[in-house]
Amino acid sequence: MSMPLSNAALRRLGRCVMLLNLMLLVGLFLAAGASAKDYARNKARCGPFVKVAVSTAPGLCLGLVAQDVKRMRFPRGVIQVAPDIFWVIDMGGWSPGRGKLWRMNLSNPKAPLFRVLDQGLDRPHGLVKGASGRVYVGTAGAIWRYDPSASDPAASKQRLLEDLPTAGRHPLTHLAYDPKGALIINVGAPSDHCELAKDEPARVGHPCPTSQGDRPQAALYRAEIRADGTLGPLRLLAEGLRNSMAMAFHPSTGLLLQGENNIDYKEAGQPKEELNIIQPGAHYGWPYCIENQQRARHYRKRSALDCAKTQAPARLLPAHAAPLGLVFSGPDGLAGFNDHWLVAYHGYRSAGQRIVAIGADADGEPSGELQEWSLIGPNVPDATHAARQSASASTTKGDCGWRTIATRRF
Repeated sequence: MSMPLSNAALRRLGRCVMLLNLMLLVGLFLAAGASAKDYARNKARCGPFVKVAVSTAPGLCLGLVAQDVKRMRFPRGVIQVAPDIFWVIDMGGWSPGRGKLWRMNLSNPKAPLFRVLDQGLDRPHGLVKGASGRVYVGTAGAIWRYDPSASDPAASKQRLLEDLPTAGRHPLTHLAYDPKGALIINVGAPSDHCELAKDEPARVGHPCPTSQGDRPQAALYRAEIRADGTLGPLRLLAEGLRNSMAMAFHPSTGLLLQGENNIDYKEAGQPKEELNIIQPGAHYGWPYCIENQQRARHYRKRSALDCAKTQAPARLLPAHAAPLGLVFSGPDGLAGFNDHWLVAYHGYRSAGQRIVAIGADADGEPSGELQEWSLIGPNVPDATHAARQSASASTTKGDCGWRTIATRRF
């Protein structure tokens, strides 16, 4: 039997847990009929795990922890709740009511143990831990709170919010925990570019009807966590954000960075995705404006539309990259990537399926050039987009906890 990880290893692991969501959300896209074993054909190791044969930055490697976990279909996030104990959110697919919350025990890293804590969840996605140790889960239409210390965490579940939108193109509830004691909540746009009918994409609303009223969509909201654990009322934080599936706070400056999944054009190079610094009360353009305050295609003839009044992005990312994960590495980042933002690209086109790093200035704002941190998708030999896998990154020196999940998406 393997011994539990040492305290020193657990401290190192704490620096690396933030990377797990990135790897889950990027995924590995393998050839039809393939499994993660096709990426690990040799006997090279990443710590106790098989080294996955993908491209990484110098000083890093990719280790496969688990694959083909029975009844796990679509993992979307991981958090650590105790030494060697992790919770995993499994979206279950796009059909309602198939999501699960899992417990992963890695006290024996060669034989991870998995147990379903709760099931029947509606397309869960957001998974964050608050200062009290409670865990918050965002599902389609609702936000829930769990107590990891409970003998039966499912019995501790409390519904904190239940009236979020569930219809349309972006029903997933993504979350970020504000260290000041609040949740940041994504309410995605129900359409791509405010098209008024699916079969008439050129007919758009101006103003866009779903971005009006007291509770506009394509927006971020903030809800205070009260002393009793309940949520205060939703307060509009920022709008004009099509779908905020990547969000993170800088740990010292409090800057909130968001990765914008922009409007979809058929062209491979348009429009660019965005990194946005979230300013309270700002409008970031959707559906009228894209990239560096330019009118979107379906609004180009609206001469009265002034995109200069919208908030410009901090940095543009490749078109169709689909940022679905974002963390700040801190002063002890892996392989020399200290104080960098790490962004996971989920997109299936050539720009996607990788993690990139970008430095930060003293205020936490993105600074410098994008650097490739790990390439795990379409440009890897033998890779297509037929089956989805997930894996975790680690250094060759064993600096990281080698902690994640690999599972097929059917």
